[in-house]
Formats: sequence, C-alpha cells, structure tokens
Amino acid sequence: MMPHAGLELTDERRGLRLVYRATPAETGGRRLEMDWYAQPGRVTVARPHVHPWNVGSGEMHVRQTITVEDPTTEIAEGVARYFETVFALSARGGVDEKGDIRDPLQSAVSIRELLMPGTWLAGPPRWAQSALFAALAAIGRLAGRKAYIPAQPEPASS
Repeated sequence: MMPHAGLELTDERRGLRLVYRATPAETGGRRLEMDWYAQPGRVTVARPHVHPWNVGSGEMHVRQTITVEDPTTEIAEGVARYFETVFALSARGGVDEKGDIRDPLQSAVSIRELLMPGTWLAGPPRWAQSALFAALAAIGRLAGRKAYIPAQPEPASS
C-alpha cells in the first residue's frame, strides 16, 4: 500500500506518530502534507536541519508540507515513501533512537531511490554523496534490499 491521505503510522519506541494529510497521488504530484506528533521529551528526527524537540508536558504537533512546482518530479512521493519505510523498519528494530536506518545498505538504497536527487545530506559535497550512494545502493540491491518497505498502518484519528 502506498502512502495516502489518512494513513497513520505509530512508532511507540521513539514516541512518534505520523499522519498523512495529503499525498502526491491526491494532489496531482504537487504536495505532500504530514502531521507529526511527538511525545514529551522526543524529537521527530535528529538531523543537521531544523526539527523541533518536544520539551513540553503534552504531545507536540507539527505539520510538514512539501510543495513542488513541477509535478513530474517524484520528490514528494519519494519523501512520503521514505518516512513510511523508516516507520516500518523502526517497528522491526531497524532504526536507531535518532531515526537513522541501522543497516547501511538499506539506508543507501532507500535514500538513493526515494530521496535523491531532490534532497541531499548537509555537509558532504553532492558529487561525493551521489557517487557513494550509487555504489552502496547497487550493493544493497544485489543483497536484496528494497527502497520502499510498507508499514502496517494504524487506524487514523483526528
């Protein structure tokens, strides 16, 4: 099943819940809208870009929207599928507390096929990332890794 509006994923280990509100399939490829919920003391992901940390006593809610001008790009769909893959892997113990995929070959395949070339990691030059992820993803695919792993959805709530 592909991500769709209303799909709700829960990561109890990391105290996160993700609800897809609009996906590229429903918006002509132009928008991805997701609601993130984090329990107190939890961070949505630890990355070198801004993601809020919940320091309050109640559940934190953040709406993330990605809008693209060119609906022929697959970045919004790739991001939707990437987050679903991370939730699926986390349910199996395949993601660390920071939200990183533990298996480097799985990580390379998922990042290369779902996120690149529309997004890049902060720091290393793009040419280096492109070469590294291409090589590791090729090995990962040969080892049987798949970029997209569907999660077991939870019933949506409002």
